[in-house]
Amino acid sequence: APRGREAPAGGELVIALARPKKVSAKRTRQPREPRENTSIRLEEPSTNDLCCRNLPFTLDDEGLRAIFKDYSSVDSARIITRGTRSRGYGFVHFTDAAETAAAQAALNDQ
Repeated sequence: APRGREAPAGGELVIALARPKKVSAKRTRQPREPRENTSIRLEEPSTNDLCCRNLPFTLDDEGLRAIFKDYSSVDSARIITRGTRSRGYGFVHFTDAAETAAAQAALNDQ
């Protein structure tokens, strides 16, 4: 993706419930030495976690939290990065399931 591009291809913001991390099939090759799991994907997402896709690459954690400013039960908001560059998606965790559903419905209707 060219530098300075505001949003990933595809356009509009997508808000969905976070899904569990996929477990890949076993390899038939010689296994490597085990590495520490540094995955930033949610191992066990709850119904209070929303995955936000097609975010602008310039958006930071506070900007993601600002998108959900109308919902008081936002506990955390995190943009996923590789190095210092945004990957165009993030996760928002709510403490209230009703507000999670309301935020998802309201923001997907925009």
